[in-house]
Amino acid sequence: MKLFGSRASGAACRGRPPSIASGARFDELVTSVYSHGNEAGIEIAYCSPELCRHLYGFLEECPKQNELKTAIDVEITNDGGVSVFTENF
Repeated sequence: MKLFGSRASGAACRGRPPSIASGARFDELVTSVYSHGNEAGIEIAYCSPELCRHLYGFLEECPKQNELKTAIDVEITNDGGVSVFTENF
């Protein structure tokens, strides 16, 4: 499993991290991150444009024409940090 991003020290993740299927649109990923954060009572540390840049920075090899080429898992920490995991590259 490959990790993109960094885990905040001492910040545990609440709830099950969202899994995003291959072929999902990038905007679905962003929406899923905010939805999961809301469900867990966690405020995401990024506004929408910042979250897009943050995720694109980690996933620059994944999106193809605004769709994910591989399935990913997303970790949201208690402090609102976001990390991305994938096994496929």
